[in-house]
Amino acid sequence: MQQMLSIKNKIITEMKINLVKNTQKKIKIKRQMKQKIKDHNQFLYNKKNMIQNYNKQIQIILIMQETFQLNIKRKLLIIAIQLNLKLIIKNKSFTKDQKKEENIH
Repeated sequence: MQQMLSIKNKIITEMKINLVKNTQKKIKIKRQMKQKIKDHNQFLYNKKNMIQNYNKQIQIILIMQETFQLNIKRKLLIIAIQLNLKLIIKNKSFTKDQKKEENIH
């Protein structure tokens, strides 16, 4: 009888030890999972910030490109106006010369 109780107590003790070990394993696994989730969230946060920075850089590049195009259009417009003025001046002087010739004849 004493031996049966001893075996029973031994089994109960082993079960308690196994329960504690399993609980510790579960706690350890839970901590690891929490850390993995935390690391992954940090990774996603960093990735989001990186994408936002790229988007800002792209917007700056697009604004610079638009500004560059507007500057080119402005310069072309100035050149066109200058050429127009030269043509108008030439036409006026040509008309004056033509009138002088008509007056001579």
